Amino acid sequence: MRKPLSYFMYCKSHKKSSIAIIISIGLAILLIGAIQLYTINMNDSEIRSDAKYKYATLVYKNKDILDKNITTKIENDDTVEKVIKVNNFQYMIRTVFGTDMDYEGFYADERDVKYIINKMGIKFDKGNYVKNDDNKILINENTARFKQVGIGDFVGGDVRKDDYFKGKYKIKGILSGDNVVSFIAVGPKELEQNYMYLVFPRKGKLQEMNKFIRSISKNGIKNYSYDDAQESSKENLKNFNAIFNLVIIIIIIVMSTVLGNYSYINYMKRRSEVGILKAMGYTKAKIIMRMIKEIGISSFLGFGFGYLVLFIFAKTYNVFYLYPRGISLFHITWDLFPKFLSIPLFITIFSVIPVSRLLEKIEPISIIERLG
Repeated sequence: MRKPLSYFMYCKSHKKSSIAIIISIGLAILLIGAIQLYTINMNDSEIRSDAKYKYATLVYKNKDILDKNITTKIENDDTVEKVIKVNNFQYMIRTVFGTDMDYEGFYADERDVKYIINKMGIKFDKGNYVKNDDNKILINENTARFKQVGIGDFVGGDVRKDDYFKGKYKIKGILSGDNVVSFIAVGPKELEQNYMYLVFPRKGKLQEMNKFIRSISKNGIKNYSYDDAQESSKENLKNFNAIFNLVIIIIIIVMSTVLGNYSYINYMKRRSEVGILKAMGYTKAKIIMRMIKEIGISSFLGFGFGYLVLFIFAKTYNVFYLYPRGISLFHITWDLFPKFLSIPLFITIFSVIPVSRLLEKIEPISIIERLG
C-alpha cells in the first residue's frame, strides 16, 4: 500500500486533480498580478508625464501675466539659477487601459530650449535643435512611437486630432528617455502673452527653492513642483488600489473557498490513509501538519507556475504591445508578493479548517477492519 498522506504518491496516482489545483492557484496569481500590473502602469504613465518637474518648478498665474516684481524676486533668490519664460501646449496619448491622458510640451526661446534639454539631461535619439519660429518641433521617442511618426513627419492641431495645439509642425528631433516633454522654439513676440515660468534651482537647492516659491504663492500665483506631482500620483494610486484591492479580495476568497472545498473532497476520498495514521498513534496536530505540508507543496508549485506565466505575460506584452505604442512598460515589483502569498495562505486556512473537522469523525478501528 502507498505511504499514508504521501503527497508525491498521491500526485502520481491522481495527476489530473493535482495539476488542476496547481493550475488554479497559478491562474489566480496571474489574474491578481495582471490587475496590479495594469494599476501600476497607469500610475507610471502619470509619473512619466511629470518627470520634467524633477528639475524645475512651474510658476504661473491663472489667466493673467505674473507681475514683473514677482519674477524679479524669484530671479534674485539665492536658491534660483534661472527663470525661463514659457507657454505650454498639450497632446493626447493613450494609456494601457485605453483611456486618454494629456502630456505637456513647452514653447520657449531656442536658447532656453537648449538650456532646458541640457539641465534635464535629455539626449537626442535623432535629429537636432529647433530654431525660433521655424515651425518645427522636438518630441520624445515614446510620443513618436505612439503617434507612429518620425523625423520629417508633421504634428499639430492642423494635421492631428490628438494634438491640442494649433498649427502644423515638422518633427526635427526625437528625444530619448522617459521624460516625455516636447519643445517648440518661438521668438520673444510669441511669448509676450505668457502666463508661465520654469524656475530652475541651483545644484542641490530644489527643495529650498520650492519652499521659497510656496511662500510667495498667493494672490492668484500658482506653482507646480515634483512634490505636487508625487502627491497627486500617490492619491491616484490609492484610489485605483481601493477599487482593485476589493476585486483581489473577492478573487482570493472565491479561490480559497473553492480549493478548500476541493481539498476537503480529496481528503474524504483518502479517509483510509488518515485512519491508518491515527491507528499508528499520530495525533491530530501531526496529521494536520502533514496536510499543511501537502497543501503547501501544491501552493508553492502553483505560486511558481503563476509567477512564471505572469513574468512571460509581462515581458511579451512589453515587447509586442506597450513598447511599440510608447506606453509605460510593465514592471513586476516586490510590492506584489504579499498579495501573491496571500493566495496559498488563505487556501491552506480554508482547506485545513474543514479537514480538521473531518479528522474527528474518522474511527481508525472501523477503517482497519474495512481494509482487512
